[in-house]
Amino acid sequence: MSANETISDTSTQTVSPKAALRQRMVMIISVLFGLGLTTWVMIDAGSMATAASATKNLIMSRLDQPLMILNTFVVLVAIFLIFSPWGSIRLGSDDSRPTMSTTSWLLVMFSASVGAGMVYWAAAEAFFHIDSGVFETQGAGSTMEDRVMAGELFSYGFHSWACYSVVGVAIGYFGFRKKQPPTFSSAVDGGLVKILP
Repeated sequence: MSANETISDTSTQTVSPKAALRQRMVMIISVLFGLGLTTWVMIDAGSMATAASATKNLIMSRLDQPLMILNTFVVLVAIFLIFSPWGSIRLGSDDSRPTMSTTSWLLVMFSASVGAGMVYWAAAEAFFHIDSGVFETQGAGSTMEDRVMAGELFSYGFHSWACYSVVGVAIGYFGFRKKQPPTFSSAVDGGLVKILP
């Protein structure tokens, strides 16, 4: 079975009426939220900027540590998935075989990340943080540049890759193994909705 056949097979699957309604509601709420924010910016960009800055400051002051702990937990989940029995589950039918070797797949993923993130944003983000002085007031005993580079390692290191891989595995599992449309909502409908009360 080729990759194109797999994609066309999963995209033609029907979704239950309950899942379709849930997906439609998520889409409607998302569109309304986006239109509301866009309208707010067009009417009064200054108040929108103030509200966005206040929201960011609130998140950074109250949720900084919990978000880092959550992200580290995701790294542990990714490591668990690799070494647990679930790590040997194929993201396709039992007789399917990958079209690329593991080395080729890792090189493709690394090249995509270098092109999309590291080349353009890793250096720019570090220089922006140094120039803006966002790390000047945090911690003692290290230079601002050291703290900026620690933040860059967090943004472009194992933590971000773990987040990408856990979400990718969820989409891949429900898209190719359970024959659902390859979307995040299929992973939520197929897994989390059945787990949660």
